Amino acid sequence: MNLESLVFALVAVAAICWLVVRQQNLRLRQMHHRERLAALDKGHYTPPAAHPEGDPEMSSTSLNGGTSNATDWFRTTTLGLSFLLMFGGAGLLVAFIVIEDPEMRKLWSIGLIPAMAGFGLFAFWLLGVLMDRNKDD
Repeated sequence: MNLESLVFALVAVAAICWLVVRQQNLRLRQMHHRERLAALDKGHYTPPAAHPEGDPEMSSTSLNGGTSNATDWFRTTTLGLSFLLMFGGAGLLVAFIVIEDPEMRKLWSIGLIPAMAGFGLFAFWLLGVLMDRNKDD
């Protein structure tokens, strides 16, 4: 397997993952919209979607089980960045191993730097999730 086909395969997998996540988010938004419309038809009050200027009793922290939108955004960004760094580092590692120049092949360990930073961010994300679970118990 040459390098071009490996890069093409990685890009194809990333595109498929992006499409799947996008489709799931679209379905989730449609479901929330249908539920909100059904509740309005029955005459029930439905609060606006976690908006800071919305009903003070229905703040973003109470809607998300105790975490704010900023915390959710930070966690999602941290997780995404950790995967980006891990896979970017793995890509660098593989690229330097596969390259034909023997001098460049000696630099394979450069890929470990972003990969280890990604593992550290993933551990940080996991620690935050576990601490929130223990706080709820």
